[in-house]
Amino acid sequence: MFDRTEAAFEAAVIEGQSNGELARSADPKAIASLLLTTVVGMQVMVKSSPDTDRLHRVVDALLATI
Repeated sequence: MFDRTEAAFEAAVIEGQSNGELARSADPKAIASLLLTTVVGMQVMVKSSPDTDRLHRVVDALLATI
């Protein structure tokens, strides 16, 4: 289950690097793993405590990282 999602994220990162939207210096596999882990973690957070401010901070930090 997670392998397919991570592969889709990796393909999206590679595409983003190809068209200049993402830095080419980033490792696509590492960024894909980061995206997957963040999405899964956010799903857990929403179920346990739907603090939208926290979720927005996570998304902002993730986007700043990639």
